[in-house]
Amino acid sequence: NASKLVIDRFGKGAFDTRTDVVLVEQEKEITQSDSEILTTLLEHIRTQEEFNRELVQRLDKQQKYIDDRLEQRDQKLMESLRENQEVKKALLQIAAAQEESKKSFFSRLFKR
Repeated sequence: NASKLVIDRFGKGAFDTRTDVVLVEQEKEITQSDSEILTTLLEHIRTQEEFNRELVQRLDKQQKYIDDRLEQRDQKLMESLRENQEVKKALLQIAAAQEESKKSFFSRLFKR
């Protein structure tokens, strides 16, 4: 009974034509869906590219800031080293002058 019912409902000719109609309709839906998907993907790609550009700009600014700070630090360090050397020279001159003043009159006169 069940097989007769299926054959009556879905005969050879009826089943074949319905399949063709359904496939054509599904193909239209798929084509529309594909274009919607492509549009969505393109929008996503554009958004991602814009985000990447902004990120690169921020990274460039950050790198420039870091480079500037490093240059300032290096300049301060070099200045500090120069001042340090000048202080050492001054201390050595003072120490030499004190050593010279400790020598007796005759030592200084005869440079011994």
